[in-house]
Amino acid sequence: MRKLLLLSALLIFACSSDESSTDSNNSNCDLDNANLKFNQINFNMNYSQVANLMEVDGNNFRTDNLGLDNVMKFYSWEYCDGGNNRIECWFQNDEILQLKVKYFPNNSCTNNVNQSNYSSISVGDSYESISSLLDDQGDNFRTDYNQNNIQINYYRWYNCSVNSNYIEVWFNNGSASLIIKSF
Repeated sequence: MRKLLLLSALLIFACSSDESSTDSNNSNCDLDNANLKFNQINFNMNYSQVANLMEVDGNNFRTDNLGLDNVMKFYSWEYCDGGNNRIECWFQNDEILQLKVKYFPNNSCTNNVNQSNYSSISVGDSYESISSLLDDQGDNFRTDYNQNNIQINYYRWYNCSVNSNYIEVWFNNGSASLIIKSF
């Protein structure tokens, strides 16, 4: 009987320690927090500032020589171990942010993603007018920056019923420059 109790206690302990190790491995799987951090990254931040915001150094997965002693460094921050949920930032010489992109949605959606509304969107429309038409703020999943502080923002509006259906709009300095759909 004593051996059976000891064996049961060991099994319970082993199972509970496996569960806690799984939880700690996925402790970075808070995509709401990741979206918040992504939105806080802005054009005047350098690599050190972004790494401080992320609370961990990024993975420098690529470096390109741009000539004239300039390099472009590509960094990523992974979320949800084993998935493709990550944030990337590209820096010129670790000082000038060129691009930020995320590979996960922000959980916003709208029931207004349809052919009629897609057809109503035109090149030159403002972010505000498109957000009003679609009745949602959309998901800003990428921003490109250049030295003159010109930004290109990439947004998606996801359908609440079928999340793989979306309308994507690229905004160049606040005006729609490309409109595409996934349906």
